[in-house]
Amino acid sequence: MLLLGKNAVVYGAGGACAAIECLARTLAGEVGRHGIRVVTLRPNLTPDAHPGTLADGNPEWLQPLIDGTALGRLPLLREVADTAAFVASDRGGAMTGAVLNLTCGAVMDWKPQLSEQFR
Repeated sequence: MLLLGKNAVVYGAGGACAAIECLARTLAGEVGRHGIRVVTLRPNLTPDAHPGTLADGNPEWLQPLIDGTALGRLPLLREVADTAAFVASDRGGAMTGAVLNLTCGAVMDWKPQLSEQFR
């Protein structure tokens, strides 16, 4: 955790993700001319990838992560794997330098504030 000023706090995971995404985009620009594609998958926590986390249903520490998504759920490992398979296939051949957001809406460029009637 890095403290910036009076009320600003930056946690390491966000900065690490940004660095990985920047590296991937830069690498895509460097190796693309050689026919190599670079695509970054950015999932949120995938609870089914960690069998002990859901032994008794949703543990209470998981609920804030779920509540912080636009879809009201976390991504499934199957969804991440299916996306990776698509990107690696010929059907995803035009993709490079992309960051695929698989966070169920936890990370968005713009997150609208829904009125109470839509919640």
